[in-house]
Amino acid sequence: MRSNPFLPLALAVLFLTSSGLAHSQVEASASRDTSPFSIGAGASYFNVDWRHNGMYATTFWADWHPARIPSALRGLGGELEGRDINYDRPSTVPSNFRQDTLLGGPIYTLPRFGNFRPYVKALFGFGSFDFRFSYNPKYAHDTRSLGEYGGGFDYRAWHHVFVRTEYGYQDWESLFQGHNRNPRGFSLGVLYDFGVFRRR
Repeated sequence: MRSNPFLPLALAVLFLTSSGLAHSQVEASASRDTSPFSIGAGASYFNVDWRHNGMYATTFWADWHPARIPSALRGLGGELEGRDINYDRPSTVPSNFRQDTLLGGPIYTLPRFGNFRPYVKALFGFGSFDFRFSYNPKYAHDTRSLGEYGGGFDYRAWHHVFVRTEYGYQDWESLFQGHNRNPRGFSLGVLYDFGVFRRR
């Protein structure tokens, strides 16, 4: 029986969400602006675009939203994201199959709705790809530039702690014989916001 890395995270998210509902704060206290940074981690499930197989991953985020910004640009910030797709490998992919990415780019936080903070983002960077072909055993690794486009929402569960849910779509350029690869999937994680729910 294969282990599911989402189970412990889902239980933690359920606990944090329940705590947030039981310990809500008034808006005046939640509007303080102390730092423009957020950091977080979570688990992802991605279709790796290799015979339509899915694998699990660990994902890390670091977000920055400037405390002072022109009103026309309010909500605009930057994100650094790292992901390692390397878990629960199905038998239908190569035994060394792995995708690692490090991306950065703009993230735009929309006006919040209650405890929900929706966002969209477009990230760009580099990816490392491990695989194996029986007809060409010497070609088992490649790196490419790629983009990732997606969005989701952060839910304020308790004080500085947010639950993040997002969807991402990646575009790996000309990976195999000029063909792009498009891994895509969902992430669920926990984010710590040092600014205490400051954004809009």
